[in-house]
Amino acid sequence: MSDMLSPKQVAMAIGVSEASIKRWCDQGLLRATRTMGGHRRLSRADVIQFLKFDGIPLVQPSVLGLPSMTGSTIEVSIHVASHLTDALAAGDQERARCLVINYFLSGKSAVETFDEVIAPAFHNLGEQWKCDRLDIFEERRGCEIALTILRELESLIPEPVQSMGLAACATLQDDRYQIPLAMVSMALKESGWTVEKLGTHLPGKSLEKAVDILKPKIFCVSVSHISLLDRLRDELRSLHKKIKTVGGTLIVGGQALSDDIRKELFFDVFCDDLKRLESFVKTHKV
Repeated sequence: MSDMLSPKQVAMAIGVSEASIKRWCDQGLLRATRTMGGHRRLSRADVIQFLKFDGIPLVQPSVLGLPSMTGSTIEVSIHVASHLTDALAAGDQERARCLVINYFLSGKSAVETFDEVIAPAFHNLGEQWKCDRLDIFEERRGCEIALTILRELESLIPEPVQSMGLAACATLQDDRYQIPLAMVSMALKESGWTVEKLGTHLPGKSLEKAVDILKPKIFCVSVSHISLLDRLRDELRSLHKKIKTVGGTLIVGGQALSDDIRKELFFDVFCDDLKRLESFVKTHKV
């Protein structure tokens, strides 16, 4: 569906009059743009954030492109991570999607949704595979479903009204893990940064060229896998030197970075979890 909605569509989704939506727009409660013909248009992400933080229930979530069960309170419970594990293991994408989006809409940030629901579900999924309760294809299928849901979740986070600056994120060669990179991107966006997600498995020289062109104030490198420690060390040293030429900050993090490995690397800030990253980038002065 389109990411831009009419006041009539938003009114249908939450069960109020179209006049109420227009009044909220005029009062500045809901951000809206105007078409060439003067008609109001609202971004889906802005509408979601408005509903989320004002606790407004959904009547027809499908109008906003959300699962039909979105808003069902039974989905937001202390057992949601366990339910998500079951849904991912069974390949039930719609059920998994509903669980994650409902948790996010209950007032949780993207980082909280990942730390409290998605990460535990991944851990459970991995444990089931190690114990031969899941086949490898079932575990990989669950990861693909989760990645699809994370991409949708990112689309529900509005662009900042006033950006903190440009942030870039990527992984280096042989690190093909997309899910940690997706979460880093969301944490940055939710914290008010404009984000360039460059992708996974990129040579260090390519990231240096990106720095020359984009001149980001923050560059995040996620490290979930290391093939050659010497290469990682050399590429981060060179990237760190390059980011300094544009006045930027190099942030690294990831499950592959043990204390011993970190001592050999070049960076400005190490974030061992998304909450620490979120805390830093929300207060970082550009």
